[in-house]
Amino acid sequence: MTLQLLAVTLLRLNNSVRTLERIESLPCESTTDFFYVFTSPFLPAFHCFLQYKLSTFVSRTTNKKQNMKKTNLKEKLQNWKLGNYFRELSIVTAGVFITLAGTDFINSASQEKQINKSMQMIKMELEENLKSINQAEAAYLNEINFFRLLIQKQDSLQTIKASILENNANAPFAYENCEYSEDVLEVLKSSALMQQIPDKEFILKLLQAYKGCRKITEDNKDYYKYKQDHITRYFSHLTIYNIHKNYNNIYKVWVARIQEYDIKQLILTMPNTFNENPFTTPQKVIKETIELINQTY
Repeated sequence: MTLQLLAVTLLRLNNSVRTLERIESLPCESTTDFFYVFTSPFLPAFHCFLQYKLSTFVSRTTNKKQNMKKTNLKEKLQNWKLGNYFRELSIVTAGVFITLAGTDFINSASQEKQINKSMQMIKMELEENLKSINQAEAAYLNEINFFRLLIQKQDSLQTIKASILENNANAPFAYENCEYSEDVLEVLKSSALMQQIPDKEFILKLLQAYKGCRKITEDNKDYYKYKQDHITRYFSHLTIYNIHKNYNNIYKVWVARIQEYDIKQLILTMPNTFNENPFTTPQKVIKETIELINQTY
């Protein structure tokens, strides 16, 4: 066994000596030349070997990434559940709905507040209009009732109380103005709030109330226009009654007035200007509208 190992060792030494002799015989002046000469026969094979290793590495890396993607997708698909999807979708939908509902609620609340405030202003305006109409009605009724009394007692004025004649001494020449306003209504119309009121019957009632205000104002003007026509004719030709004369008592004043044609025609015709009280219907509609505002707003 020892002899065999000794033989192998001698053989290896012999081969090494031969190799060194071959290297010394090569035409190399530097280490670089030696490396080039010694390795040049193996460069093509080494280049192919590197290309093979590189292509193998790239292929394995690509396949690994694709396998990872497939694995991740597969795991996601395996973990994906329909119930989870609908739960997440419902949460998102609910969030959007709550946001929109909250915004709409805020807008609706603000709009409702503005409508309520506008209705209170409408109420105040209608109340002022009604007050003016009531004053005009009181003057109208008092006047025509007095004229009717004069017609009835024209041949016996002494039976009328002197205080009544004195309190109505200026009746033929009096003028009662009836003013109304619809400024708040115009502001409401010009805004978008009118369209946002859901109760259209209420809107119709409201417009009718203001229409009544306009009508009674026009009727009141017509009444006093007719009256003024009589007074204008009377002042154009004085005959018996002299407004500058100092009469001893109120009875003589009215006796002289009734003898004047134009004043007598005024007293006879003015109570018949309207077939019925022109104030009644507008007053009723206005009062109902104010009460409706109180109940609703």
